[in-house]
Amino acid sequence: MLKPDPRRFFCKICGLLQRISLPSFLDVQPDTIYGVWKTFARGISTLAIESNSGAGAYLVGQSPNKLFDGSLSTKYASRGNSSSGTNAYAGLNTGFYMTIAQCQPVLIGFRFDSTSLFVVQSGSVQALWNTVAGGASTIATEDSTGVGTYAINQSPDNLFDNNTSTKYMSRGSSTSGTNVYAGLNTGFYVTIAQCQPTLVKFRFATAANASSPNRDPTNITVEGANCDTLVNCTTWSIIYAGSTGLENVLGRSTYGPFQNISSPHTFTSYRFLVTAKRNTSDYVAYSEVELYGY
Repeated sequence: MLKPDPRRFFCKICGLLQRISLPSFLDVQPDTIYGVWKTFARGISTLAIESNSGAGAYLVGQSPNKLFDGSLSTKYASRGNSSSGTNAYAGLNTGFYMTIAQCQPVLIGFRFDSTSLFVVQSGSVQALWNTVAGGASTIATEDSTGVGTYAINQSPDNLFDNNTSTKYMSRGSSTSGTNVYAGLNTGFYVTIAQCQPTLVKFRFATAANASSPNRDPTNITVEGANCDTLVNCTTWSIIYAGSTGLENVLGRSTYGPFQNISSPHTFTSYRFLVTAKRNTSDYVAYSEVELYGY
């Protein structure tokens, strides 16, 4: 059962940092959830049944109990007045009934947990190098040569410009030439503009035609923190370690498949660090990163 969340978090509203308290989640009383169909506001409820065919049914294994199981991978699928096929009225006037476990509950808001593309807070994106999961962040600089730099005009801001012809290209610990370590332990820090964001999935896009596939990042770590600037982020929680989805994507300016966060948590800021690349190269380069959540 969901417990009241006493945490306090920071939320940007109209450019001002305000401190607010989260309301408690309401708990659903066990065995009180029912699917309904052919039901209108203030009218009599008509109970739906579990079946893979016929009107007035929800699909087998996809009951309204799935709405409260804490998983985005399950669902409630209801047919309503439609017996089969695709039409304009299938699923309309369906829904669910439930009873709240708390005494004298007051509902002040609700949310349907579908994911959306996150908006990155303006000016929050920072380039990183010589940084590992759980460690302190080292900020990279813009320069055409030297360690700890990213190429001129190829900053991590390009990852969020909705343009796969631009890229973020970082050298890391390599001074020059092609080698196995150039671009590793580089990455970026970003703050999400939405209040109380929860990252659920992401995807990377390869860099444009001029960039060798050998520069593609293939493995990363993703961490979250509740801080509003990089300098204030001293404690990180790792939420993902694995593929970028690009290991089988050789096309240029091409998105890889979505990578899912198996146990999402709410964080205001995130840190992505490259731990492996396709092959020996002079940089690590990629064009876009899309972050989805709720």
